[in-house]
Amino acid sequence: MMKWLILIGAVFSAGCSLIGIRTEEVPQYEVIHAEGVYEIREYPSYLIAETKVEGDYDEAVNKGFRRLAAYIFGNNLSRRSFQNELQVQPDSSEKMSMTAPVEVMKEDWTFWSVSFVMPSQYTIDSLPTPKDPRVVVREMGNRKTAVFKTSGFHSEEKMQKHAEGLRRWIETKEFGEALQASIMVYDPPWTLPFFRRTEITLALRP
Repeated sequence: MMKWLILIGAVFSAGCSLIGIRTEEVPQYEVIHAEGVYEIREYPSYLIAETKVEGDYDEAVNKGFRRLAAYIFGNNLSRRSFQNELQVQPDSSEKMSMTAPVEVMKEDWTFWSVSFVMPSQYTIDSLPTPKDPRVVVREMGNRKTAVFKTSGFHSEEKMQKHAEGLRRWIETKEFGEALQASIMVYDPPWTLPFFRRTEITLALRP
């Protein structure tokens, strides 16, 4: 009976994600200005797991996603409380929930940063320690971000095109200096393109 319930739950979850119904936790934010497909948001701090990948956009997304997915699904060392202190448990790993979005940012001509948001139940001290040294966990501090909301497939060309339009909109509104562009992907590859939530973002200098 339990196996059937698990199977039904998995099928239901896959069906929901096919049409863009999302159940994953996402970071909280406040929209302080909205104008059509553009928004200015303020994010409180949250934790991410991040990795750097060399290659083109598709290669970086695929390699980075697999590396980070391995971390949250058990390629890690748990931290457990012992005498009121959190200690790494060398023989214990931990599976964490999948969250959204996956954020992809171009670091330079050949390297990309790919990151997952960590579940909000964790602190920087309680997060499992990555076994893969290429995965780093850190705090993303409070930030103000300009966002272009779109759908469909994601690509480097799409990020660059809409980042330029977003940058021009920011300049006309005098919201501040725009910094590095990134793309936020909220849905798995099997979600139908017109149901996908994809966002191009530009961090704003404080």
